[in-house]
Amino acid sequence: MLIDERQLMKFRTRRSFKKIWIMIAGFGIFIPIGLALYFGTGERSALFVIAFGGVFTLFLIIKAAAPGSLYSVGRDGILLKKGGSKRLISYRELKGAAVLSQNQAVDALNRYLEPAIRSERALSLKSWYRSNTAYGNFIRYCSVPVLQQTTSVGSHLNIVKFNSKTSGDFVILKLASQEEFLLSPVDCAGFIAQISAFTKIADTESTSSYTVPDYGLSTEKAARKRKWVFGYALVTFAVLTTLVVLFVGIPNLRSDTEVSGWVKRIMGHRTGGQAAEQSADEAMETGWVDGDTFRTRITAQAELSESADEEEKSKELNRAVAAGWQYSVMSGMIGAYLRDSELDPDEEQFEALNAAIEDLVVGLNAVVLSREVNQEITEITIIFDLSSPGLRNTVDSALAGAVASAK
Repeated sequence: MLIDERQLMKFRTRRSFKKIWIMIAGFGIFIPIGLALYFGTGERSALFVIAFGGVFTLFLIIKAAAPGSLYSVGRDGILLKKGGSKRLISYRELKGAAVLSQNQAVDALNRYLEPAIRSERALSLKSWYRSNTAYGNFIRYCSVPVLQQTTSVGSHLNIVKFNSKTSGDFVILKLASQEEFLLSPVDCAGFIAQISAFTKIADTESTSSYTVPDYGLSTEKAARKRKWVFGYALVTFAVLTTLVVLFVGIPNLRSDTEVSGWVKRIMGHRTGGQAAEQSADEAMETGWVDGDTFRTRITAQAELSESADEEEKSKELNRAVAAGWQYSVMSGMIGAYLRDSELDPDEEQFEALNAAIEDLVVGLNAVVLSREVNQEITEITIIFDLSSPGLRNTVDSALAGAVASAK
């Protein structure tokens, strides 16, 4: 229906921070706390505290300010606006209108809130959705914040008391379609008088005519359902906790005696994969692979300015590897020999050990197994093998001779 808003008499809507100011203050306190943390410690995480408090504070202020709220009455009907919502009610739809005091408005709000609370207690999603939709539609064009207060005992579902909180006088519009709207004009009496000038109001009772739907929520069936859902949730939590323990904690137990058979079957694919990774890592460690092959891991770093190009960095890494790989091999061979022989050489003996295998190591050819360079091209890790028939016996004999001669 088209309507010329210039021909309407406009009524300002009432704004109130009376019931909501404590919530605004509660969220708003996070802003100075966050600012103090940020400027005092420099921690960027404090910005999240500021954002958290700022977003909710702004939301509540906008809710209380109710921008765009306006009621208009004309010969074609009543125009309601709030935010992006707009509704034109013709006088043929209107069944009744009355002024409500604060207590009468609370009674009307609780009449709508009751089935939503009962639906929540009974865990009936369908009826809960319908009840909350009806409640939201009732206060859709109300510019004054309406708060809900519930009291629970034991569980949050065991709601023993509920109430709505608001302030001031209101107007209730009752439609032939059973819809009702709670309005909050500044001039409630003038608003009703203007409507009466265009149509006769049949229902002027200062109460809500809302009929609470019977969702069957007070029956024993609903109570049994609540118990069943609680039991189901408890069992689900226990199962999930057990699975977390199995898949996170038990894979760290490696020995066959630490894990029972059925757990091994469940965890087989995980422990098998982790064992394979462990074997691969062990195979890449520095030391003797067999009697003919010695494996070495060397990590070298390039000390260049950030402005150096990739080619310069690569050359510097190669020079670092060339300068250090022999020392790494010699240290690894000598370390393996000392561990096996349980010797504790002095400085003279240690120099003799190095001299004994220096020429031997220089004459070996390296076979590179892996080569890894970091993203900045400042560090390189190479794993390579040095092989020769009977290499281990040759090295051990040379080292044994060096120790004997040094004595």
